[in-house]
Amino acid sequence: MWQLCRSPTISKQLAAPGNGHNKVPLHGNSFVWAFVYKIRLQGRTMDLIKEINDKYMALEAEIDQKLEKVQAEELKLERQNEQLAETAICAPAAKVLSYEGALLRNTNTLKALEIAKARLRSRSTYSPVEKLLQQALHNYRKELESLQDAEDDRQGQEKPKDTEEEAEEEENLYDLVMQNVIEAKRQQTDL
Repeated sequence: MWQLCRSPTISKQLAAPGNGHNKVPLHGNSFVWAFVYKIRLQGRTMDLIKEINDKYMALEAEIDQKLEKVQAEELKLERQNEQLAETAICAPAAKVLSYEGALLRNTNTLKALEIAKARLRSRSTYSPVEKLLQQALHNYRKELESLQDAEDDRQGQEKPKDTEEEAEEEENLYDLVMQNVIEAKRQQTDL
């Protein structure tokens, strides 16, 4: 069965047997119609219609109040957006600094740059990967020197090598190891 509201009185009245239904306007100028079963109980039909109409008007008033609140919030939001747009369009004029103010600003900027540069240096100098690579390079040099000394002892004085060739080979080896260190450092910074 179709119910207009959850009122126990109306539910009982609507549950009463009837011969069809009537269309009854609920509010003076509104186009809302309610289907009401014919009720033949001592003039209760008018009371039922009045009760439905009162509940409808109360709901309509509540919706109107909520709509007014929403419209007020929308107006407030529009005003805030307009104010933000005005402040964004009208950028504040640049401050004119005095000579002393400019010197102070430049000094502070230079200090900040020096601090940043020192931090970058300390990070690159004392990075763990670079430290390990430096230690590996040092160990490699020691091992190379010990191998060269052992080879020189074996050969004795049979074939003395040119000191220039040795220095050039050592320098080439050093350059090769440094290139490996630089590549490893780049790979570390890329990660």
